[in-house]
Amino acid sequence: MRNITVFVPAKPKPIGKNKTVKVGTGQYKDGFFGQKEITTKEEKWEQTGWSDKEIDGYQLQEDLQVAINDLNNDGFEVVSVSPITSGNYNWEKGPQGNIGGYGYGYGYSYTEGMLIVAKKV
Repeated sequence: MRNITVFVPAKPKPIGKNKTVKVGTGQYKDGFFGQKEITTKEEKWEQTGWSDKEIDGYQLQEDLQVAINDLNNDGFEVVSVSPITSGNYNWEKGPQGNIGGYGYGYGYSYTEGMLIVAKKV
């Protein structure tokens, strides 16, 4: 029996905001300088960057499904899927350097990705 592991990394969640945009209706009206298309205003979500706090769970699910399908197509059966977490903290030096520092601040953990263990069938 042959076992393998596959790591599926988590990607950050896209962040953005709603923006008002003009959208053409396909209808035209006569104006002083000729015909002009009639427009309407709509709210449209626009990505402005990537989150530094949250992962994109829907994207992780899709990436995980692709990896599992690939394993199954290659004759492997998934044994387990486990989250891999990492952590971070913020150290700030005090006025006297490392002596009298402000401390580590708040630490946190996040899902770095998923680990798939599979065996050859």
